[in-house]
Amino acid sequence: MNFLYKPARLLALGISLSLVFSAAQGQPVAELREVVVTATRAPQTPGALAAGVTVIDAAAIEAMGASSVNEAIRWLAGVPGRTNTAGGSDPSLDLRGFGETADSNVVILVDGVRQNEGDSSATSLSWLPIESVRRIEILRGSAAVLYGEGATGGVIHVLTDGRKELPRARAQLGVGSDRQRQAKALLSGAAQQWRWQLSASALEGDFHRENFDRSERSGAARLDWRGEGVTLSSRLALASSKGGLPGGLTPAEAAAMPSKSFKPFDRGQSDSSNFLLAAQFDLGDWRAAFDWSRRRSDTSSNFVSDGYRSEVGITALRQGLQAWRDYAALGALLRTQLGLDAQSWDSERDNKASWGDSQAQIRQRSQALFVRQEAAWRDGLWRAQAGFRRTLAERSVTGAQAGRIEPDNNSWELGMVRVLPGLGEAYGRLSSSFRLPNADEFSCYVGFGSCTPTAVSLLKPQTSRDLEFGWRQSDPRGSRALRVYRSDLRDEIGLDATQFNNINYDPTRRQGLESEFKWKPNRASEVGAVVNLRSARFTQGPFAGRAVPMVSAQTLTLSASRRLGAQHTLGWMTQLQSSQRVAGDLGNTCADRIAGFGVSRARYAYAEGDWEWAVTINNVLDKQYYNFRTRCSATARSVYPEVGRSWLLTGQRVF
Repeated sequence: MNFLYKPARLLALGISLSLVFSAAQGQPVAELREVVVTATRAPQTPGALAAGVTVIDAAAIEAMGASSVNEAIRWLAGVPGRTNTAGGSDPSLDLRGFGETADSNVVILVDGVRQNEGDSSATSLSWLPIESVRRIEILRGSAAVLYGEGATGGVIHVLTDGRKELPRARAQLGVGSDRQRQAKALLSGAAQQWRWQLSASALEGDFHRENFDRSERSGAARLDWRGEGVTLSSRLALASSKGGLPGGLTPAEAAAMPSKSFKPFDRGQSDSSNFLLAAQFDLGDWRAAFDWSRRRSDTSSNFVSDGYRSEVGITALRQGLQAWRDYAALGALLRTQLGLDAQSWDSERDNKASWGDSQAQIRQRSQALFVRQEAAWRDGLWRAQAGFRRTLAERSVTGAQAGRIEPDNNSWELGMVRVLPGLGEAYGRLSSSFRLPNADEFSCYVGFGSCTPTAVSLLKPQTSRDLEFGWRQSDPRGSRALRVYRSDLRDEIGLDATQFNNINYDPTRRQGLESEFKWKPNRASEVGAVVNLRSARFTQGPFAGRAVPMVSAQTLTLSASRRLGAQHTLGWMTQLQSSQRVAGDLGNTCADRIAGFGVSRARYAYAEGDWEWAVTINNVLDKQYYNFRTRCSATARSVYPEVGRSWLLTGQRVF
């Protein structure tokens, strides 16, 4: 693994793969399908975008045997992640090196509806059955014009089933290590203009640590109607999970007994519901879209070891209206896109502790107007994009604390795409993005440090100036992409470990190189590589030149699959990640680091008729490692070990 720490070698590997793939000759191995993405909130081909886009389709997800959306993104798109310390199935994903605040710097959507919470908790997608996912679109880099705050790192858009297929049914059972048991079922059909889908899943297991048992249940129903120029959709999803909260270990304990827990009685439970209504329709020369969604979650956490109990209820409402029009003018093909967004997020918190009880009601509101213009010149060689968004926001808290802030913002973007005949497309983009303080940051209900129990924390909005250049090419043998980016942030909102609350940092910079390659040497084989070289550093202030904690400078994800005849499929994936600074170590003074690591995943599948049997082995070499540590102290229990070698055997039938 020594080469993992040599950025020049990783860069050379990426360039070499690009040259090899570009030089590959021979007859096409498959037809090149046209891909349409919707991360731009209107259907668009990736080649028209001045941005880096990765598309993961249902076939790739099934071939990998992914059990969750986050797992598919980590392995198929090479996005590094870290464990969910609350014990759920949703590890954090870090698109462009934001470390501990990665969840707050990426927008996650399901069928166009934002799923991010208004606090610091990780976005939950465990309610979404992976079998219902049609496509995952990952747009890297700023997307503030279309999606508002928190999109500096990018956007992850998950689209559920709406395929025009015959009625089908699928059932799956699985057993695995640590007493893991799972069951999944999916049923879908069509009748005239109607399409419907029902799905359900259940998971039980003890998992890899004491007091880390988990029980999850979820179900979803979707109904679509398609008429002449009109599409109506509705979706209802329910989920429930409960399990143990094993807490952290010291570095020495993690090395000697990684399965140990010193919090055997801490427990958590969460229940959630998601409801969506959406429509698309023609409006004269325009195409319009409307969506309305409601999300509700109730979470209970009982930290017996610390004498603390928390009850949190969250209600989120969102309405979106947009319209776009394609037309010809000024010697170019044009698209004008207009939109209105409104969102509310309300939380009721009831905290009971040995040192005193507190209640707080948090209210967050935002309204936004955006406009975006695209132009494609008739020669087909040049495309341009420009956009602007105005966001009006309000954050207020009552109860144990009281106060109100209005962190409004303007965002914009400019982009150009140049088609290089026979060589793909090159693009450049300049944009701005922002993030507003969330409920855990401006309300500061814990009352540590500079935050007082009676007033909100007056954090400034985080802003960023973002620059990106890229190149991409695709053909029947695969695809290749290279991107370089830089984001200069002011007033970045991050953790001050000395005060246990978030503050505005001095100016920081994110910059790096990303490369993605897929190659199909023949119809039965495919190999891929994703390389990320990242830098996240302070540029001014007392920490100038120091690395932002919890960011790996280099990651490499390799994958290979091979079909042996019509029945056997083999797959192998490896992800390598370099070391990171411990959370809160802004001055880089901690002698310890979160060590670099490499883990592999293997899968064998056998198909016969309507049946498929598969065995998946995670962490094949049984690497003992961790990817999350919150404090430098060797005596602090702030290390959360990752799972060692584990296996899962599944049997699936399609009816």
